[in-house]
This record gives sequence, C-alpha cells and structure tokens, in this order.
Amino acid sequence: MINRLEKIDYKIPGVSVEKISGLSLVVTEEHHHVFPFWNSSKIKGATLIHVDSHSDLADDKVPSLNVAFEEYYKNLQVGTFICPAVHYGFIKELFWINPTNILKETHIQYLEKDRLVTEIDGFGDIKWKNSPENYPGYIKTGKIGNCITLKELIKKLNNPWILDVDLDAFATISYLLGIYNPVSFEAGWKEKVDKTLKLLKKLPRPDLITITRSQGERPFISPDVVDVVQKRFLEKLGRLY
Repeated sequence: MINRLEKIDYKIPGVSVEKISGLSLVVTEEHHHVFPFWNSSKIKGATLIHVDSHSDLADDKVPSLNVAFEEYYKNLQVGTFICPAVHYGFIKELFWINPTNILKETHIQYLEKDRLVTEIDGFGDIKWKNSPENYPGYIKTGKIGNCITLKELIKKLNNPWILDVDLDAFATISYLLGIYNPVSFEAGWKEKVDKTLKLLKKLPRPDLITITRSQGERPFISPDVVDVVQKRFLEKLGRLY
C-alpha cells in the first residue's frame, strides 16, 4: 500500500490527502492536479479506471518535460493529463466509466493497449500516435474504444490500479458557446453515485484513489452542489473500503 503521499506537498490550492483504511485518497479542485500525485505514488504501468463525464484524452499542447517534475502539472489542462501519464509510464491501460451510461445499462469503455501509444511531435509536444478522440464514431457517440461488461472488466483488471473520479460524472453542467447553461444540471445524481459504488464494490481495492471536484475557472459541476455530491460519494466510499 502507498504511504509516500503523506510527505508530498506540491502547494497546490485546494488539495487534501486522506486515508481510507490505509488507502491513499487525494482530492483536488482541478483534474490535471492529480498528475503530480500519480507521480509521487511511484506507481508504474497502472490500470486506470476513469469515472468521469468526459474522456479527458485530449493531446492539445502537451509539452514534454521542460521543468522540474513537481511543476509539470502546470503545463497541463483538465482534459490533457492522461496523455502524458501514459507517456511517462504511470498508466498502461484505461477503462472509462461514465455513470450516465451505467444508468442506461450500456457498458464500460476499454481503450486497447495498442492505442495507448504516444510520441513526440516536431514541436516537442506529446501526442497520441492514434488519437483516441479521433476514433471512428467518437464525435457522435463519445466512445473511445470497445464497450465491455463488468465481468470482462474484472478479468482484464490488473494490479496496480488507480481509481480516478471526477465528481462531474454524477452532476455535470454544460456550456453553450462558452456560457454556463444552468438548465443543464443533471438530475438523478444520487442514483449515479450509488450505482457507481455498487460497480466498484465488485472490484478489488485500488492502489490509489484520486478525486476531482472540477472547480476550476470553468467548473463542470455546480459549486452549489459539489460539496453535497462529494460528501455522499466519500461517505459511501469509506464504507466500501
């Protein structure tokens, strides 16, 4: 089990590091702020279970390492932190779970290993060799790879693995032409939390948990409800582990 995180302090606003039965749990305000904690955990070649309403697989302007690694996350955005995590060896396999799809009884999305391959372009930026978001049908369906069942996920899941949760997975808001659309707040968030925890209950304990509140300059979960959503999720997660 990972113990190093208690000694790591990156001076990132809003970050808290906790323990659930000896299991390290990091809570951040913005999603790319999880990157230095994936690094400090010393996990390598992990499977990532990404619970989010967004895939976060963009590779727009992701520079290769040009600063002290503790400062590298400042080069990233909320949708671009997974690509360099693959490049630097933290992640080698990815499953994306959108709780909205759980409610619709569709399956978990699995990105095949041969598509989790990066390269450095002529500008020194990290890019996917075959961009997941250019996957045929992604724009229309939001699918990044094959859809699999929970039983298939259990068979494929290898240790170590990281549970990465964005709270906007349960109560996301949307923007129209960059303007917040308050009508878009999704109802049914409690059911999404409960069904996600029911799914996680069937998996072995993760090696690290990172949770994001999505409260950056442009929040993706309403500031009015994020604390309530976080409290419910963490309470139930604590009972689970």
